[in-house]
Amino acid sequence: MNQESKKRVMILDDKPFNVQALAERLRFEGIEVEIADRPERCLERARKVRFDLFILDIDLGPSAPPHLPDGLAVARVLRKERVTVNVPIVGITGIQAQRKDEALGLGMVKFYLKPLRLDVVVPALRALFESRKKAKEATANWLADTAGEDWNVLEMIVSEGYARLRSTVVTGEGPLSLQGRDLSLALRLVLQGKIDRELFEEIGVRLYDGLFPPQVNVGLQQCRLLAQLAQQPLRLLIRIEDSLWEHLPWELCRYTGGTHGGHWLGGDPFLTCSRLASNSGPLKPDEVIRRPLRVLVVGPSPAGGAQLDLAGELNDIYSALGCEKQDTGVEWQFLGSPWIEDVPPALRPVAEASPANVNEALLRFRPHIVHFIAHGLQGALVLEESGFKKEWADFFLHLDLVGKGVRLLVINSCLSGHPGSSSPGLALAGVTAGVTAVAGHLYQVSDRAARRFAKLLYQELARGEAIDRAFQTARSRVWSEELQENRPFLPLLFVRDQFLRLDPGPAGS
Repeated sequence: MNQESKKRVMILDDKPFNVQALAERLRFEGIEVEIADRPERCLERARKVRFDLFILDIDLGPSAPPHLPDGLAVARVLRKERVTVNVPIVGITGIQAQRKDEALGLGMVKFYLKPLRLDVVVPALRALFESRKKAKEATANWLADTAGEDWNVLEMIVSEGYARLRSTVVTGEGPLSLQGRDLSLALRLVLQGKIDRELFEEIGVRLYDGLFPPQVNVGLQQCRLLAQLAQQPLRLLIRIEDSLWEHLPWELCRYTGGTHGGHWLGGDPFLTCSRLASNSGPLKPDEVIRRPLRVLVVGPSPAGGAQLDLAGELNDIYSALGCEKQDTGVEWQFLGSPWIEDVPPALRPVAEASPANVNEALLRFRPHIVHFIAHGLQGALVLEESGFKKEWADFFLHLDLVGKGVRLLVINSCLSGHPGSSSPGLALAGVTAGVTAVAGHLYQVSDRAARRFAKLLYQELARGEAIDRAFQTARSRVWSEELQENRPFLPLLFVRDQFLRLDPGPAGS
């Protein structure tokens, strides 16, 4: 078996000697095998290495942690992770045969009792690999022949009370059916954070049913299935042309059904979601930002900075982009107050954070990325001049950001993606000003969530992931953590007419 086609299998068993014979037989077949005796180790490796199959022991014994008590719990985590959602899982057990139906309900493709009969198990696994290979090749060939290279780009247009889905593979159309009174109440609860998990999911289901009427939903699911078979994620672009729906938190949408029990639209492993500016044209090929990469970080004033871990967020972004290494091709500037401590010399501010200094830095430094750390106060960019949403929105519009080289604007601030009462909102103002991609937050965001989101976003970008894919990964991971605390977390990604990605360079190697 050549290196390109070599398969990798992860076996989880709290008593590794029980599966040694299976592991050796698979290795004889030319398959790479890893054995983990703890569920944490299995998941850790699954996030770092691409496996083609997981074999999970159902009973993991008394030493298993409370949050991962058995192989079924591990399977549930694997079904939520972006890189493992479509990897087949085989269940094995010596004492819990009665859980077979539950295992198959989680999407396990096979279920075997111990002691394992290698003459039965190994041929079945070989046939599984071969059938998946054929399905993937057939799907890829069909898509290439019938849909072309852009088959996985879907555009949903919301206009005049109708939702229309357009792609090279399927189309769909239907009227929006949101219930105004219920929706308004639900959105107020979300905005105030007064929700529990059950209500959160109900809001998501209602939003999905309203924004994705039957014909649109059928087309979306057809393309999503093709994405799974071809192992290529879909890009769903939402173009809102109706002011009534312009700022619905569609990232909250949740569709139900399917093998894995449904997904949040904003966290779906095979569906990346972005908002298109309403005045943008056809989608262009991805823009690649070559190194040297220039990054400008704008911090809050002392009053706002006291409420957040500014040094932590600075260090996280700096490290995620690989700036602490030599010859990574990343140049860095930070605008903020000199009181900041516990940062290396490279992170020290070159000037205070003010509109005038930001403008000067844009002119002289010409950054590709501008990142605002400003989630200290609700709805405000907490800078020296205390500019609130409308003032800063106007500021963005008159900066000529594109002329000064800015391609990505990250406004890590509460309500930066919210429309506001008298302005288009900071994120939309940035897109209107011509920036390729702008990230903001629809609602309030905690310091912990904002910091972790920024770290994950830049880690993915440094690996060369496109902005929508990087954004989706960061959003879904932080989202799952925030949901455990029953808190809404809704970052938004706005794009104009193309996505961007960074040249990974040494940091992504």
